[in-house]
Amino acid sequence: MSETTTALDRARAALRDGDREAAISAFRKALEESPGDPISLFGLGTTLLELRRDEDAESVLQEAHAAASENPDIRNSLGVALRRLKKYPEAIPHLTAAAAAYPDRPGVLVNLANALRADHRLDQAEPMYR
Repeated sequence: MSETTTALDRARAALRDGDREAAISAFRKALEESPGDPISLFGLGTTLLELRRDEDAESVLQEAHAAASENPDIRNSLGVALRRLKKYPEAIPHLTAAAAAYPDRPGVLVNLANALRADHRLDQAEPMYR
């Protein structure tokens, strides 16, 4: 088992236990072993997002997006980080792509609707909420 796999296993275990700080440390260790790994970057970014460390999350998720640009989960999380940072024009394309990939996931659609509403595009947000 590689050190990256071991670090990712520790991160997942820490998340299951609710210890997000330990998960962050483990994801960072995995990235030391495998810089640019999209799985580790996504895990780190979403954990930072859960802790509402939105600027840090955006930076990490931008890197994850660069490594795996078509991944809708990464795009959704990046869009949420950008929306929270009030970067609506940047958030909406990511959230639109995620919603197109996951049209049956209400949470993804609500993320897009929230960004559209915040950008004063109520006519586009309303159908997403429905």
